[in-house]
Amino acid sequence: MEMILFIVIDVTATIVLHARSIHSSGLKTENLRKVQNQRIEPGTLLLPSSV
Repeated sequence: MEMILFIVIDVTATIVLHARSIHSSGLKTENLRKVQNQRIEPGTLLLPSSV
């Protein structure tokens, strides 16, 4: 019974870690896009609400 519990916890932790890394890489690409937009339009401050 305890072994099954450990396996479930291990699998859950692995899924959470993968989800976090995917999420953070998605955030990085979004930030890159914002920086590129700022280069195209100098002097304008891009806020998340205006995107």
